[in-house]
Amino acid sequence: MSRRKLTAPARGKRRRRRRAEAEAEAARRRRRWRAEAEAEAAVEERYTRPQGLYPHPDIDLKKLRRLIFEAKLAPCYPGSDDPRSELDECPICFLFYPSLNWSKCCAKGICTECFSR
Repeated sequence: MSRRKLTAPARGKRRRRRRAEAEAEAARRRRRWRAEAEAEAAVEERYTRPQGLYPHPDIDLKKLRRLIFEAKLAPCYPGSDDPRSELDECPICFLFYPSLNWSKCCAKGICTECFSR
């Protein structure tokens, strides 16, 4: 098979398509960056580290922080002993938290410190 040279209109069409794809990718990157910046503003830095309920010598703090900012894990809020209506109880440590990580299999909530243990 021989390769044919593209005509000027076909080259222009290909160029426009590539430019549109590049602009769309740049827009996706900007939206992702904006969402990450908003997520970082939503969670205080002190809640991105374990609160000391369990010893965590081998936990990757950078990975934990990233997962919390990406909203894949709940923030590491300090647990409370008194039950209130707006708090959920972790079935492992029996402390109450404003947000838990919910399992897909049985729909049970687990605090981030118990989850990362």
